[in-house]
Amino acid sequence: MTLFWVLAVAILVAALVVFCFPWQANGEVDRNTLNRIFYQSRLQELEREASGRDELMVELQRNLLADIPSQNVHASRPLSRGWLLPGVLGLVILSTGIFMKTSGIQQVSQLEQAERQFPALYQRAETANAKPLSLSEMATLSMGLRAHLQTHADFIAGWQMLGRLGMVLNDAATAKGAFERAYQLSPEDRKIAFDYASVLIRLGDREQVRQGELLTEDMLKSQPSSPALLELQALSAWRQERYSHAAELWQRVLNVLPADSPLRKSIQLNIDEAHRHMASGPDR
Repeated sequence: MTLFWVLAVAILVAALVVFCFPWQANGEVDRNTLNRIFYQSRLQELEREASGRDELMVELQRNLLADIPSQNVHASRPLSRGWLLPGVLGLVILSTGIFMKTSGIQQVSQLEQAERQFPALYQRAETANAKPLSLSEMATLSMGLRAHLQTHADFIAGWQMLGRLGMVLNDAATAKGAFERAYQLSPEDRKIAFDYASVLIRLGDREQVRQGELLTEDMLKSQPSSPALLELQALSAWRQERYSHAAELWQRVLNVLPADSPLRKSIQLNIDEAHRHMASGPDR
């Protein structure tokens, strides 16, 4: 970042030097000087001619005298350097405005700040009794975590946290990409597989919902009575508008939940809603 600023300032200074001190010729060739050069050149030609030399010299001198201006020509005075000040200020303001508009310097500054705050925020997020992160702190942690994962691509726990942050911050692309990366690194980890299936079913398109359902079905083979897996399957059926199958799966969830579980009420509401949809039209 420091090198970038040094180069930017150097380029601006170079532009100001070119603007304020243009290269010019050391002197101007005026009319009398041109006549003198022409006269000397013509004399050399006459010296090489044998006849009529005197008459031609007299004629050349007469023409030279006739071409002398009747009044003194005053050399133009250059403008004072003070007149360049508005131009210099305009150049500085214009270049600074273009730089701030196109360089993304604010985003770079935010990224650097997120990288500095990342270790402390990550530690807070991992500590059970620590003060919960605010939404702005979660956004900063997400930015710093993405930068950290660019150089630590095998950090599975980091990908999992980035996925959870994406879900909390309603950033579906980040959540799906992070959980997918964690699943690729550890496909045998059932917790990671469940998180990946969950984000696909909750935030994905129709094809991704089906992909998440297949992952859930595979896990149900070894855990057929898991309330979390059954509920995820029910949500997948709901999103695909298979309401009768969703109601059946939610009923299975009710059957395995403890009688005093606080989730029973919300599951029953889901079953009732599925029945209302079944009454209004056939399943897809």
